[in-house]
Amino acid sequence: MATKERTGIVVSAKMIKTCIVLVRDRVFHERYKKIITRSKRYAAHASKCDAKEGDTVQISATKQISKTKSWEITEIIPNGEKVECVGIEDTNEEIKELLKG
Repeated sequence: MATKERTGIVVSAKMIKTCIVLVRDRVFHERYKKIITRSKRYAAHASKCDAKEGDTVQISATKQISKTKSWEITEIIPNGEKVECVGIEDTNEEIKELLKG
């Protein structure tokens, strides 16, 4: 089974070895036929990396570390470069098909 990976922005780095990462996803709403943005905050373990607030990071799922931490920061993306999400092209094609039909 492949590990889950997300890309987001660090919104809080005040805890020891823990960062809060905000991940935004664009999804298609079935009833209203609109693209909406959903966001979720993940508590990520940051043992080796030195992430600061505002950094763009990539997180991956790991075994549960504490009550709220089951994600780990794998890398810091320099200069907040845009990272292509896996499967975003498929989502856009599905949205176009739904709008046509």
